[in-house]
Amino acid sequence: MAEPGGRHSFGGFSWTETARVWIVRSSERSGRRGMPKAAKVLAMTLLQYGGKSVFVEKAEARFWWMLALQGRLFRPRRIVLRPGRANQCHANSLKLWRRGKGRYTIATGYGLSEHGRWFRHTWLFRARPRRLIETTVKRVKYFGVTSARRPYES
Repeated sequence: MAEPGGRHSFGGFSWTETARVWIVRSSERSGRRGMPKAAKVLAMTLLQYGGKSVFVEKAEARFWWMLALQGRLFRPRRIVLRPGRANQCHANSLKLWRRGKGRYTIATGYGLSEHGRWFRHTWLFRARPRRLIETTVKRVKYFGVTSARRPYES
């Protein structure tokens, strides 16, 4: 594994490693070392939907394959903003999810910022009518998976 802070590349993408994340960008160079394959596949999947970079959280290795293989791009008819605490999308969404008693499905994955960066993100989704519930700042695109569990189950 590469030392934190190093710069690397693979199949048309380059990345910089920090202590907590890999920052992946499109590039012209290629190579294949340092970052786990699942993280590479996730980053390539997200960048195919747009954006300039992906911040892949190192602490979530078991999530990478599931998200890359089962994730989908969410295409809501409308995005509804239900502001919660800043930078607390996971906690905000869980709070609304529990309060909703089955009205919403919780979704987690990555959101594309207006600056072209994919960040780890959580939101709520309502199938009928097809709406996405955002608790922090609206994103340009949302890619992720939904939870199969009901919000009121522990």
